[in-house]
Amino acid sequence: MTDNLPEKRVETVTGEVMGGPVEFIKELDDFSGKACLVKQGDSYFVVSSTVAPFSGSETLVFRCDSEGRIGSVSSGGWAEVAGGRAMSREEAIKQLETFGPFDD
Repeated sequence: MTDNLPEKRVETVTGEVMGGPVEFIKELDDFSGKACLVKQGDSYFVVSSTVAPFSGSETLVFRCDSEGRIGSVSSGGWAEVAGGRAMSREEAIKQLETFGPFDD
């Protein structure tokens, strides 16, 4: 984690507030590695931690529905919105709380 995080949260061009508290909902069983369902505002996310072959550990965050189901690849459902390589679950959630989801 870094100490030079932004002081205030901002809005995206669509008016969505970036960042904010993240509520833990439940652990999820249908994933390789460990995964949990969290909620930020009206949005739900899967936080998935695994060890990827040749690149090591990573924790990635994906948009999902209230049951933890991620959309299809063609719909962009598996586009990561937070997290990264060598990041813990706690660090990925902190990134989501601080910056909100990043979307391409």
